[in-house]
Amino acid sequence: MTKEHSHAQVLRWIADGKTVLYCGVDYSNSAILSAINDFRPVENFTLAPRRIKVGSREINAPLREAPADGTKYWSIGEDGDVFRAEWSGHPSDEDRVKYGNVWTTEADATAARDAVRDLMMGGK
Repeated sequence: MTKEHSHAQVLRWIADGKTVLYCGVDYSNSAILSAINDFRPVENFTLAPRRIKVGSREINAPLREAPADGTKYWSIGEDGDVFRAEWSGHPSDEDRVKYGNVWTTEADATAARDAVRDLMMGGK
């Protein structure tokens, strides 16, 4: 059986016309492909976030699909604390992405937490 290329998911994102970030920066697709060719760590590649409105705030949306194994991500705990985790495909990882609780940066997770908290507390 043929083993999938280590960067296959990143290549699918490019083929699907999605904006891929390398180390959080939006490079051209040719630069991204060059980084893949150099076998840069797959966890350095992420999708550019979509934007959503929560109340009157516009924030980066959570990931809608699982990142590559080993990818660091941020989530909001039941106590409201933002924490960092590493994607391993564990059921808790899958639940977090299923319910919109996976962000690529701590700042995005914190902004989402603050926006939802303010909206729930009667703010805008």
